Amino acid sequence: MLLPAGTTKEQVEAVKVFTVPVGKPVPSYRIAVRRIHRTFFLGANFQPEPSFIEWSGAVTLTDGHREEIVWTAK
Repeated sequence: MLLPAGTTKEQVEAVKVFTVPVGKPVPSYRIAVRRIHRTFFLGANFQPEPSFIEWSGAVTLTDGHREEIVWTAK
């Protein structure tokens, strides 16, 4: 995730996975997204703070389905 400076974990509303084609992608590509193991911010000392998002599921990204929200705040 790339978030603006000063963002807090309470402000994270969703996580979206998406493809970023480089050059001319093969039309039949498939990217399987199965898990987000850890999501964290870096603290003042640039060390990771505790993880606050975990997700597991089954999403397949293709040329016709390039993005999907996999996690939303409760």
